[in-house]
Amino acid sequence: MSAVNNTKIEEAKALAKSGNVAEALQTLLNLEKTCRLNLEVDGTVSAAEAVIQVCFDAGNWKQLNEHILLLSKRRSQLKQVIVKVVQMAWGYLELKPSPFDYLATIELIETLRAVSAGKIFVENERARLTKKLSKIREDEGKLDEAADILQEISPETLGSMERLEKVDIILEQMRQSLARKDFIRAGLVSNKINPKTIAGPEFEEVRIRYHKFMIEYFHDQHRYLDISKAYFALYSCDSIAKNEEAKYLTLKRVVIFLLLSPYGNEQSDFLARLNLDKELENIPVFQEFLKLFCKVELITWPLDASVSSELVETSNLWDGHFTPRLLTDVHKRVIEHNIRVVSKYYKRIRSGRLAQVLGLSVDAMEESISEMVSSKAVHARIDRVDEIVVFQKAPVSSEILNNWARDISTLLSTVENTCHLIKKENVLHGISA
Repeated sequence: MSAVNNTKIEEAKALAKSGNVAEALQTLLNLEKTCRLNLEVDGTVSAAEAVIQVCFDAGNWKQLNEHILLLSKRRSQLKQVIVKVVQMAWGYLELKPSPFDYLATIELIETLRAVSAGKIFVENERARLTKKLSKIREDEGKLDEAADILQEISPETLGSMERLEKVDIILEQMRQSLARKDFIRAGLVSNKINPKTIAGPEFEEVRIRYHKFMIEYFHDQHRYLDISKAYFALYSCDSIAKNEEAKYLTLKRVVIFLLLSPYGNEQSDFLARLNLDKELENIPVFQEFLKLFCKVELITWPLDASVSSELVETSNLWDGHFTPRLLTDVHKRVIEHNIRVVSKYYKRIRSGRLAQVLGLSVDAMEESISEMVSSKAVHARIDRVDEIVVFQKAPVSSEILNNWARDISTLLSTVENTCHLIKKENVLHGISA
């Protein structure tokens, strides 16, 4: 910027301080126009910056909004000017204590959002303004409006924004969606975060927030295995590992929700790996309960009163609403485990005897087996006429044929080998004779 322009700006500022704000602004606007038409970037930016500063110092917020719009809409306005104006105004909003009252803050935010709309070079500032407006609306108790405002941002498309700030905005969107019980939206928003991208130590705080939100989301879906994995991710965080109480409480919840998960390859693999954790020795009740599901042995029901109370106390996260379902699902997993154990030892068993082993009525036993057969967790057939449950798979025709062909091939090979040995013996005896 030339010395002449610098002098004019200083004179205008001095004029504004003496009380002639309108005249100072007119001088600065004329200077801004001259520099803009002459394509003097530094001069145009400095003049626009001086206009905003004069309006702010004067405390005339209406005039400040008008001049922000005026500068942004001028013909062939430089993008550097718009960036500087928006950044300066954002800086004023961040001042503590704020010089603006409530209405002035809202008006300035709306003005800046209007100026930055559709301009990629101020997309970061627009995202921050939108987040601030959403926070204001939420503080007013307008949660739905606040969530709708924040959903306008697509942080994953903001290439110039820092990853930590992007994740923070996405987490705010998740928090508001969960607060308004919009679990579908929360699930969609959560897909924007790849857990691997927040694995570093600098992301530990947001990683903890993310997994806590995911636990709340998975709880609504009753996805126990995912809840267990989320708690295990929290258990692996350094800040939780350093806190003995938080560490063992989190590990207890890992065990509980893992055992509540339906049986499958992923669940059984996780179960085996978790059973090797040495920290389980410090929570013996849960260690013993975990080992019951690792053994091919029947589990007695009901559980000991101490175990049941410990399970309820540890997993009761939602004001007691989860307790009845917890005990029901634990019983269900025990029944499924016992059915798998019986299927390993018996090919056929009487329905009454199986119901007695499971501690259920015959109808309840049949219902449990039907659910496991439908989910392909076990193979079984119920013969109600003979009152027999068959766990052995009936061989298919192709399998029978393959076994027969294999047996015939083995037989012929044995016969051929025997004939060869007989001939060999005859030849040897013939020579010796």
